[in-house]
Amino acid sequence: MIKKRVSFYIIFFILFYIGIGFALETPSDMSAKAKQFLREKNFSASMKYAEKLKKAKPKFHEGYQLAGMSFYGLGKYDNAIVQFDKAMNLFNGDYVSKTYKGFSLIKKGNLKMAVQCLEKAIKMNEDYPDSRIGMGFALIKQKQYQKSKMYMKKAMGLCADNDPEVYKRMADIYMSENMYKDAAFVYKKFIEMEDSNPEIFFRLGKVYEAMKSKRAELAFSSAVDLDKKNPKYKEALADFWITNGRKKDAIKLYKEAMSLGAKGWNTYYQIGLVDFGSGKYESAVKNMKKALSLNKKIPLAKMALSASYLRLDKYQECIQINNEIIKEDKKNDSAYFNNACSYAMLKQDRQALDALKMAVKLSPENKKIASSSKIFERFKKNKEFLNIVKE
Repeated sequence: MIKKRVSFYIIFFILFYIGIGFALETPSDMSAKAKQFLREKNFSASMKYAEKLKKAKPKFHEGYQLAGMSFYGLGKYDNAIVQFDKAMNLFNGDYVSKTYKGFSLIKKGNLKMAVQCLEKAIKMNEDYPDSRIGMGFALIKQKQYQKSKMYMKKAMGLCADNDPEVYKRMADIYMSENMYKDAAFVYKKFIEMEDSNPEIFFRLGKVYEAMKSKRAELAFSSAVDLDKKNPKYKEALADFWITNGRKKDAIKLYKEAMSLGAKGWNTYYQIGLVDFGSGKYESAVKNMKKALSLNKKIPLAKMALSASYLRLDKYQECIQINNEIIKEDKKNDSAYFNNACSYAMLKQDRQALDALKMAVKLSPENKKIASSSKIFERFKKNKEFLNIVKE
């Protein structure tokens, strides 16, 4: 009996302290966790804690503000505006909600109301950089570039000593509007404050690449040096090298990126071309199919697939891919020629001659190729064939 009572009390105290543990999550904890998840861009998690905060303190504006920020991150701008309005009804000095209501209105395309909203946010707190960034963004959308720069530069002055993330957001906005010089300037300002962020060097490289500047190479190389395990940075540098004559170095880097799980179609396409040139047709097929799964609009990848299938004696697969090419480009003589070869090997002579006729019509150079090809050896006495290839 005593043992049973002891067990009961042990269980009671365990449950009691577990309850206390749950109760120890204060509104301050909920707010901090919501903000942390917002910084990490885990908007579903931030929403969970914003909702907890709203239940714990229903008349406190911050829970609604954080819920609005979460909805904004999720791309649900109407829901975000509802939450921001509720926050401002509870506290009319909530310049953060006013600012991000402005951002939400920009996303919805309501630039006039966005500008009005952001003007009020700036008056509420002239030292909050986000409201000036929002105003700059709205003005960029209205093509008022000089006025926009004024707001953006003021925002930079406000955050110069403590918040490089604001610079990143500003540069991203400039980049999205093809204002490359401004984007480069702001990304470099970020780097002055924090020179160990590979993503910023990568983005700076993309800006220089858009400007056709060779400084892109140094920016991409810096990103690779700072994070050797991210395939994206290796791919970017390899892409730059492949277009600037450093093919061997590029292929080596593409292979490193591929081993790390590269997601760029050009990685698989370039390695596929090397495989094809080396006679590794099975590997070429594998890599070209992967490239096409990432980007369906690579006609040369389909032609490489066609040629690989032909050399692997996979004639039906070759015909199938050729027909896809012809559907997209009815003037592609190579697709018709490869079809002619495949049909000839399958002894489907009618289809072979029709395809060859189209290939020659589109490009007379195919006459010589067909005349000297062993694939058409048995057609050498066929009058229709001879008529097609005659000079």
